[in-house]
Amino acid sequence: SGLEWAVVRASWFSQNFSEGEFREMVLNGAITLPVADIPEPFVDVDDIADIAAAALTEDHHNGEVYEVTGPRMLTFRETAQELSRAVGREVTFIPVPKQ
Repeated sequence: SGLEWAVVRASWFSQNFSEGEFREMVLNGAITLPVADIPEPFVDVDDIADIAAAALTEDHHNGEVYEVTGPRMLTFRETAQELSRAVGREVTFIPVPKQ
């Protein structure tokens, strides 16, 4: 078809904990989710936006696939520990079994 394309993919957004879906859980001190406590590549949405903007405006991205990740992999338990330090009170991770 001659259509130019690029794919930008990311997993978990860091902002989910501060301004998104999980904010209330963080404020209440417990992140309760049906996920395994395995390392995840949490990423800042601004980083995703930078890569998407480049893919849309620069010629050399045609046909490329970008997997955007943060600087390190963290489990949800480790993420809760990081959030505890950031907010100054305990935040725990409680995995909920998938039914």
